[in-house]
Amino acid sequence: MEVEFSLKHEEFFESCKIIQEQQKKPKLQWKLLSWVFIVLVFCIGFNYYYTGGTKQGLMFLIVGCGIGWLSFSIVYVQYFKQIQSDYFPDNEGVVLGSRTLIISPAGIEQKNKHFSSMYNWTTVKSVIETPSVFIVLFDKALFQAVPKSILDEQRQIQFSRIVTEHHGEINKFNMPTESNTNKKPNGNDGW
Repeated sequence: MEVEFSLKHEEFFESCKIIQEQQKKPKLQWKLLSWVFIVLVFCIGFNYYYTGGTKQGLMFLIVGCGIGWLSFSIVYVQYFKQIQSDYFPDNEGVVLGSRTLIISPAGIEQKNKHFSSMYNWTTVKSVIETPSVFIVLFDKALFQAVPKSILDEQRQIQFSRIVTEHHGEINKFNMPTESNTNKKPNGNDGW
């Protein structure tokens, strides 16, 4: 099966988001937030102790922390906007540029005017199917997104058959199932 296409920004970032969700680790944000809370409680207690419990000392602490967090947030947001724009893939580059994708019993081959690569089925770690894209993971950060919009129904079935035959099961992500599409409401469901 041979298909020519180019990825759109939305399809690329949707694929990145799905891969990140598949590989979630314990939430570092909650740990960090709990440490910030503990430090804030300590600062309030320390301030209260040394100012003798005056409202003025507490007000200075709250205003100081608020201005500090606001300044930090502004710098943080600007810094990451700059990083995102510096590393945004080019429209006609290797990531988003037009390419030919060949899916065969030997593996997955992709090529365009910049590169040519062949991945044997043994290098495929997993294949994820979403309502809009197939994602073939070769590693934790290396993947090939195949938008369903470029495949008619027959080619989608052919793609699924080849992948299942040579790699194994396709992981469904946010796909409708029979249990939630054929469910008939009755008087006892819901509020």
